[in-house]
Amino acid sequence: MPYRRMVFGNGEIYHVVNRGVASMPIATSERDYKRFLTLVEYYRYDTPLSFSHYLRLNPEEQSLLIENIHLHYGKPFSFNSETN
Repeated sequence: MPYRRMVFGNGEIYHVVNRGVASMPIATSERDYKRFLTLVEYYRYDTPLSFSHYLRLNPEEQSLLIENIHLHYGKPFSFNSETN
């Protein structure tokens, strides 16, 4: 079984790729592609919830969380949460 020597750490910066082994696409549908972009944008910020927990919030709670992120970071935060 392959072994990865690199240990991933919280708060570190990593390279994100848009294709897999042998140049195979990692997103095989429009929905997968949108989910990938949504995840990348969501984790640009230090959020209090994992993305899976965020998706389980009701729309009002999601909006409140995004507003709080806006207040803290002062950056626009917009993505299509229609990827459930």
